[in-house]
Amino acid sequence: MDYPDSTRMIMMTTTKGNPQGQPPRPEISYPCLWAYRIVGMSETEMRSAVAAVLRTSADRQNNNAIPHTLKPANTSANGQYQSMHLELRVKSESHRNEIFAALSSHEKIRFVL
Repeated sequence: MDYPDSTRMIMMTTTKGNPQGQPPRPEISYPCLWAYRIVGMSETEMRSAVAAVLRTSADRQNNNAIPHTLKPANTSANGQYQSMHLELRVKSESHRNEIFAALSSHEKIRFVL
């Protein structure tokens, strides 16, 4: 997906590498837009799973789902798997990781990238 220059999915700057010689880790400025690629067997089931996950990750007082966009992406060659592109605003690294873990553990979602 192409994003206009005015929209940045991740605000990154490089930081010094660690002593083990690993590449520097990007510094992410929160809140920011974050994209997940989810893979499952049915678009309908994945839409339902995403809605359930984002409802439980939302503000508990208003019980609304986190605003997001969810668009079909690719279908495997044999048609068994479908992928979808999920984009939403995350508040922090822990919030981003919480959503990733919830999506990954849902029975209707096979993979999350």
